[in-house]
Amino acid sequence: MKLKLMVIREDKVELESFEYQQQVIGEKPVVLDVLLQYQENQNKDYAYRYGCRNGLCGVCTVEVNGKPKLACKCRVGEGDTITPLSTLPVLSDLVVSRQAVSKQLVEKLPVPQGTGQDNNADNTDYQRLNRCIECYACLHECPMHEKNDLTNRQADYLYGNPYSLLRIQRNLVDANATEEVKEKSLKLARDLGIEACRDCKGCRCGVGINLKKDVIRPLLFRLPNGEPDKSIEKEY
Repeated sequence: MKLKLMVIREDKVELESFEYQQQVIGEKPVVLDVLLQYQENQNKDYAYRYGCRNGLCGVCTVEVNGKPKLACKCRVGEGDTITPLSTLPVLSDLVVSRQAVSKQLVEKLPVPQGTGQDNNADNTDYQRLNRCIECYACLHECPMHEKNDLTNRQADYLYGNPYSLLRIQRNLVDANATEEVKEKSLKLARDLGIEACRDCKGCRCGVGINLKKDVIRPLLFRLPNGEPDKSIEKEY
């Protein structure tokens, strides 16, 4: 099986061909299988991230044929191309700088006080959003996020993204959140540019959270001018 992998270093950016050798007859490898074999057999210092190998940690996200996928879950085939996330600054090969996404919420998003998970054990709205693994697949084609400087590794992000909005909406459905916490959270959504979501066709989550239904629509309905634009009403 022949594939192509992006190699990004200070002195070069190129797609390198690699022929994956099946470990058993009929094997359908995931991206991570390819990366491990490529590093062992062809490019010893190839850079990529992975953690749990079970779709729970989100750090292995890459792009396959231009779409964000979890490397430990996405199966690949003949001719596929593996590249780093195009929505974050690249450090080396498939490794991207992730910290600016969560950093924009630090000391801005209030933390509800209480016993946390205990009070939300039967809170289906909260638990639905708590499935997020911070894979950042949702940044793909986000009109808010695209306004940020995505080439500067040191730049702070002024505009939000679906992950930031999910964290905000999670506050709004948190059983421990006071009205003050909710108001501050909603103000942050406005500051991060949620108005851009009115004309957006919709965002996709790497683990299947319905971001339009469970995050974007509820937030837009809470804004002073209420109802979201009809352009986000159409389901996938």
